[in-house]
Amino acid sequence: MDLAWVSTLLSTNTTVLQASVISAVISAFVAYTFRVREHRKKLVADYDHEQRKALREIIGRAHGRLLHATNSLNYRFLNLYANHNKGWLIGGEVRRPEHYYLNSFVCRFLAVFALVRDFERQALYVDSRIASKQDLIFVKYVAALHWCMTDTELFQGLNYDTFNPVDHFFSDTLREYCEICVDENGEILSAKAMLALGDKVEPVFLFFQGLSATEDRFRWDRLVSLHLLIATFINSIGYPEHRTSREKLNKISRQIRNKKVLDNLATWLPRHGLGGDTDSKELISVCKNNCAEA
Repeated sequence: MDLAWVSTLLSTNTTVLQASVISAVISAFVAYTFRVREHRKKLVADYDHEQRKALREIIGRAHGRLLHATNSLNYRFLNLYANHNKGWLIGGEVRRPEHYYLNSFVCRFLAVFALVRDFERQALYVDSRIASKQDLIFVKYVAALHWCMTDTELFQGLNYDTFNPVDHFFSDTLREYCEICVDENGEILSAKAMLALGDKVEPVFLFFQGLSATEDRFRWDRLVSLHLLIATFINSIGYPEHRTSREKLNKISRQIRNKKVLDNLATWLPRHGLGGDTDSKELISVCKNNCAEA
């Protein structure tokens, strides 16, 4: 605000009465200016507080459910590495009762990503730019999970057709599958209800069908990358008993067949706001070290 007129007024010869009037006017103006500034600061502070509070409430509702769902999927991945050669994911018609391993694997996957989508939808209306540091990290990890299953940058440098969703999902298509798995009350469908969805989610079942570490495809590497992110996410939001040690992260990363995928994952994380917290730093370090060993 230009206050040059105040200096001009004060330097002008005036009577005592005029000086008193001018002084009163200036005092009133200055007081008004300060009140306006303080009001603006209060509005900003109130806005920041309300936005942080709103995001904290959304995270509070999602935290326990996401921790439970990701932890369940984490254990299934560990089980897969030990048993992938037994053919438990190979079956004819998907969603049949005899294909329990395949069905339960996909339902755990869908439960995680239905929660991811539900969180994404709710957080869309909150200004996360002013979130607390820890809350912002939570938001970025959740976004990273979605990226890991949809972005073809994970396969950059490899011979992969980015326009054909064979070993990835189109972003909006994955969101559609996830939205189907949430009922009108915002609750995630049970495994039985997911299996009853039929053709609506069948492409997700087909994505996992026949999955093997020895196949000539890239979906295995994408899912192992997802596992690395899930384990790191759990390390960030979970409890001590849920932690995946660096030694175990190394073992998981060695499941990836194409080391270029590890390099892409390590390169991508800082571009999307991860790499500053302790847990994502460790993941990046694990990826880079295992790339160097290749």
